[in-house]
Amino acid sequence: MCKRIGFLSCVICLIIYSSVGFAGDLAYKPGDLIVRFKPKANGDERAIAERNAVLASIGGGTIKHCYTLVPGLTLVKTAATSDC
Repeated sequence: MCKRIGFLSCVICLIIYSSVGFAGDLAYKPGDLIVRFKPKANGDERAIAERNAVLASIGGGTIKHCYTLVPGLTLVKTAATSDC
């Protein structure tokens, strides 16, 4: 059982790295943030409307992409540029 989990973990890591590349290959885009929204109290993933409401409550932003591999993981374009 433990060997299967280890093997599956390696396969998942290879899939992730082959699809997105290594961190050194990725260029930073000002205003783009990768955000993971917490699930609801019952464990369900938040709907797009709920994610947009959260973004609006903190000053705005638009959802550019929702990733399916990791629940709640979202690429967000911020409303205002920041020098952080």
